[in-house]
Amino acid sequence: MTGLLVSVRDAAEAQAALRGGAALIDVKEPLNGSLGSASPEVWRQVRAVVPRHIPCSAALGELKDVTPQHARQWRTSLAGFQFVKLGLAGCGDITNWQAQWQDILQELLPETRPVAVVYADWQSACAPPPSEILSAAVESACSALLVDTFDKSRGTLKTHFSFPELQHFHNAARAAKLATVLAGSLTPALIRDLLPLAPDFVAVRGAVCRDSRAGRVDELLVADLVRILLSTRDGGNQNSTSAKAPFAA
Repeated sequence: MTGLLVSVRDAAEAQAALRGGAALIDVKEPLNGSLGSASPEVWRQVRAVVPRHIPCSAALGELKDVTPQHARQWRTSLAGFQFVKLGLAGCGDITNWQAQWQDILQELLPETRPVAVVYADWQSACAPPPSEILSAAVESACSALLVDTFDKSRGTLKTHFSFPELQHFHNAARAAKLATVLAGSLTPALIRDLLPLAPDFVAVRGAVCRDSRAGRVDELLVADLVRILLSTRDGGNQNSTSAKAPFAA
């Protein structure tokens, strides 16, 4: 069954997400961007209130803004986090971004696994093309691949990827034995549309906040999405490998 990942900005939001039934708690600061990093103190506070059997991930910002020294400083604060994400906005013109990415990832604790991030609006984000990121994810032994949007003001995931394109890419990630996470201003209706792909997780923030993604996580909205996932759990295994290959570099 597809699980619900909820992005939270502090420990109180994490507790609200858990009460609503979230399966994975992600820590980010939405005011700092799509993958805006929270502070190490917030990471520690969130991990302290989330039961150990519930996995946690942390957004670390964009690769171009992070150095190996940052990663060394973050090691202990990320103890207990299963996953970390670094965005690649602005890296499309950097020929050795994969090496820079590796330099940062190798500074983290061994149990903290990297998640590769594809921005659906990769061209306007000046990010590497999705096919290049998928190859790097395989070479770097990433545990998962997240498909998200960089600019939340320019539409949802489906604004930038057609369903056949997303289907093909999702299937390619699965074939590479990567867990899949779909995000990008998802609404309840969009989540229903995406469930036939059977992603491992759908990731939300704005959909579970009362006002905007900068508002507060509401446990009732979290519970509403969990009910959608539960009610459609038998309809999400219709993957196909026949879609035309998209994402030319």
